[in-house]
Amino acid sequence: MSCKKSLLIIFAVLISVADLAGSADLQQRPGPTLVIRSKGVSEVVFMPPRVRGAKVAATANFEVTYNGFSAEAQSAFQAAVDIWSQHISSPVLIRVQADWTPLDEDVLGAAGARAVWRGLSSDPETWYPDALVDVLAGYDVGEGEFDIVASFNSDYEDWYFGTDGNTPWNRTDLLTVVLHELCHGLGFVGSASVDEGLGSWGTEGFPIIFDRFTEDGSQTAIIDTDVYPNPSEALASVLQSRSVYWGGANAVAVNDGTRPRLYAPSQWEEGSSYSHLDESTYPASNPNSLMTPSLGTGSAIHDPGPIALCIFEDLGWSTSETCGGEPVGSCNVLYDNGESAGAAWFGGGHAGDPNFMMAVHFRLADFGYQPGQVEMTGLCAGNDLSFQGGPWTNRIFVYADASGQPDDSVILGQGDISTGDGAGMATVTLTAPVRLNGDFWVVNRGDAAYTGVDFNMEMDSGPNVGRSFESGTGIAGLTLAESGNYILRANLQPVSGGGDISYWVAAAAHVSGAGGSRWRTDLGAFNPSASLVNALFRYRRTGGGFVSKTVSIPAKSQVILDDIVGFLGSSGTGSLEVSSDEILLVGSRTYNQTSNGTYGQFLDGYRSSEVFSAGDTVWLTMLEETAAFRTNIGFTNSGSTNALLQVTLFNSSGVQLTIFTVSVPAGSNVQENQPFLNRAGTNTVRAATASVEIMSGAGVIVYGSVVDNITGDPTTIPAKETP
Repeated sequence: MSCKKSLLIIFAVLISVADLAGSADLQQRPGPTLVIRSKGVSEVVFMPPRVRGAKVAATANFEVTYNGFSAEAQSAFQAAVDIWSQHISSPVLIRVQADWTPLDEDVLGAAGARAVWRGLSSDPETWYPDALVDVLAGYDVGEGEFDIVASFNSDYEDWYFGTDGNTPWNRTDLLTVVLHELCHGLGFVGSASVDEGLGSWGTEGFPIIFDRFTEDGSQTAIIDTDVYPNPSEALASVLQSRSVYWGGANAVAVNDGTRPRLYAPSQWEEGSSYSHLDESTYPASNPNSLMTPSLGTGSAIHDPGPIALCIFEDLGWSTSETCGGEPVGSCNVLYDNGESAGAAWFGGGHAGDPNFMMAVHFRLADFGYQPGQVEMTGLCAGNDLSFQGGPWTNRIFVYADASGQPDDSVILGQGDISTGDGAGMATVTLTAPVRLNGDFWVVNRGDAAYTGVDFNMEMDSGPNVGRSFESGTGIAGLTLAESGNYILRANLQPVSGGGDISYWVAAAAHVSGAGGSRWRTDLGAFNPSASLVNALFRYRRTGGGFVSKTVSIPAKSQVILDDIVGFLGSSGTGSLEVSSDEILLVGSRTYNQTSNGTYGQFLDGYRSSEVFSAGDTVWLTMLEETAAFRTNIGFTNSGSTNALLQVTLFNSSGVQLTIFTVSVPAGSNVQENQPFLNRAGTNTVRAATASVEIMSGAGVIVYGSVVDNITGDPTTIPAKETP
């Protein structure tokens, strides 16, 4: 059985008359087929489709013939088609043959252009995939034949057919696989191969358009036969060198001027090598990860990514991406159309008055996110326009939404931006990701620090979509801006989780410290249940950013992850979160590596019921700051809002030495090194104590660490509440 379903969208495209050619003048040959394989591990990530202003009216019509698809599989396929239709422009219907059929065990999907064509008057010595040659020629070159032929593994049992991005950790998202394979069929495909030690490229001596942009590490074209004869061992060597790059100007521009790395492992992988982005450079959490060669369970990547779209621009497509401008990855949720058409201005001096504000109200649902499953990592604001007297500094705040108004009782994030000097998008990177438990506001608001400074915000050329507000009388006075959308944006990323149960280890390290110390952390997790557990280990680095991996723990077994920060591919200091669907026993040892062995301390894994919240006061005892020992105090915030702590230090007689406050961003670790010396000015205290009062926030872990100055041996001091 087969059935057809069409997506009809109005399109507009400019056709170059010079490219028109009759079908009799064109030659066709079979196109290459590329695959996406199962990675065999769980990587719980959701990259929703980006909602942003299109550079062009990027519209395309698809017609899909489904063979063997169930209704739910067809629905997932059609959702991928709908996404692609909004990112590319074509004057010609794109026909797809989709087959639900057995494939090799580790292959999830396979696709390619039905044919490649050569003979365009503008470029007669290059092969072009079916759908792209139609765009360049301006008519259906294949005269009703399929443009893309795609197959998906009917023997694979762990498909997820939903389109909401909530892919279970042990399921594979069909929408993602289809989106990936359609990309190959539309043109993300080269002709290079390695066989019996010889590398080669091309069909009948001519390259596919993709081949013309590939380069080695020194920017030499892969198809330069003066350097790499075709075929040759030299060509095989570079194709298996881990150093193959994309040199097209558009993709380089959107990648901050760096050539995107292609997948070129040391052993040729048929169907994977060369025609994918590099797996290690663009891991599952990267916005460009769709076009890497394999997919983990739990991953839902519902956006082609800026690099893939700008590779399409290099190939000859018109896409929704602004390749030569601001990298989209810097702020990926927005309501403006990307054009700075003017600025709202409240006049000189109002940047110091908190009653004046320009705000954008963001709904998580508009971008495909669920509350509690997304984090904000940064902010952006328009600064393309230049005015006499600029730049001026304005302050940006992030507030939670409270019944349609900003709740400024808790600041989720903040930063300063420049306006008025035309230097391009102003960006702020938050010191640590902020988990969002609902809708939020990004507000350009007056602040006393900038009294006397001009207060303004750029807006786009389109009508207000109902998300931009302004006020000169405080939050209660917010009303819709009269015209345009304020160019205030945010960068969001999914929160990967292995399950509903989380454990926090307050501190972890892979770093050099005082006195020549070298700190590492080993983490242990015991599974007391009678079944295998898949746990997500996530390291949140101090200063921002995170890395994670999923590890399987057999029943009644324990895993010890030596140097877990290094194991996760990171360094520095931070905190660890372990998530699973089952109860675990989690603990860690952080230690100093020396020539005489290791000296270490135990740090426990805490559940949410075992940590502290606003109103709690805890104590640290047996602290010391002398020539023999030093004391550090650490604070970890496992909650979703910033925490404010008040710390009081006492000597052995109970005399108060000093009081200070510590702000701990959500999901972050902050360590006060030697506070008796650096805060109270003394290094002669033994049997000292510290009290820590949680002024605001929840999910706080407090610990002390007393370190032997001679050996670097640390001792953990757990925090205790008074009875």
